[in-house]
Amino acid sequence: KTMTGRNMTNYDMDEIERKRDSVDWIDNIKDDYPYLPVLEPRSTFNKCIVGIIERINLTSICYDTSKIIEALMEDTEMSYDDAWEYYEYNIQDAYMGIHSPVFLTFKKG
Repeated sequence: KTMTGRNMTNYDMDEIERKRDSVDWIDNIKDDYPYLPVLEPRSTFNKCIVGIIERINLTSICYDTSKIIEALMEDTEMSYDDAWEYYEYNIQDAYMGIHSPVFLTFKKG
């Protein structure tokens, strides 16, 4: 199918989910996007990556905020409140240059 001269592809959403959860995809981010800063330690935060965001003149790694909180609680044995405080002060507010990571937060309600 084409739309304004572009080829359109139908994606199998299950296949996309499998690729997103694949360790290979996440491990290859630094190969595919060597200029993008990542959260360290990667062993804690790579599992929180949900994708790459792109727009004109900007590319960044996108992390799932709820997964970051879970990872902090599991890997450092922080309480829920301590994990949120750590996230807000040390991760969300950290500036890592023009390609600083972005954070996806789902709001209920």
